[in-house]
Amino acid sequence: MLHPQTVRMTEEEYEAWDMGETRAEFVDGVVEFMVAEGLRADSLGNFLRRLVALFAEVHHLGEVHGPMYAARLRVGLRRLPDLMFIRNDHQSDLTRTYYEGGPDLTMEVVSPDDWRRDWITKRKEYEAYGVREYWIIDPEKRKVEVNVLDDIGAYRRLEPHDGAWPSTVLAGFYLREDWLWSERPPPTLEIAAELGLFDER
Repeated sequence: MLHPQTVRMTEEEYEAWDMGETRAEFVDGVVEFMVAEGLRADSLGNFLRRLVALFAEVHHLGEVHGPMYAARLRVGLRRLPDLMFIRNDHQSDLTRTYYEGGPDLTMEVVSPDDWRRDWITKRKEYEAYGVREYWIIDPEKRKVEVNVLDDIGAYRRLEPHDGAWPSTVLAGFYLREDWLWSERPPPTLEIAAELGLFDER
């Protein structure tokens, strides 16, 4: 759900705006305010960022950002993914306030207040602007969708195997369904151990 007040500004004004704790995306001159998440979505987002960041660090793959750092998909379009992963060889596209272009991987935890944004709008945008892998994680529907760009730049869905969704960008990484739907996510270090991260250190 967007903030009831519509705010318009230029991209230069958005760039200079000190948002503080406000999450707001920029779409062709319109600032889209995002409502505060509940405890469940906030806990899940934190769990995902900790786990992916630890996986990327142990394997020396790249950096994890979100949810207050923007991806500037094109001129006039800036999104704030709940999680974005940037490979080491794409670090030159990181600027002080945004990543230029489509990140290698994004994850969105769907808000029940505006599910269309993650399921429909952002899926189209991330596909169009080259996000290689897009995870949609919907706690209300208990549904996960992993979209991967194919050779012609269109998303195809990855199917789970034995209750786990694998990543193609982060080779060896996966998420299990039973990690996602509890009121509080499991301990990050416990899951890291299952992923074999401590064996790599």
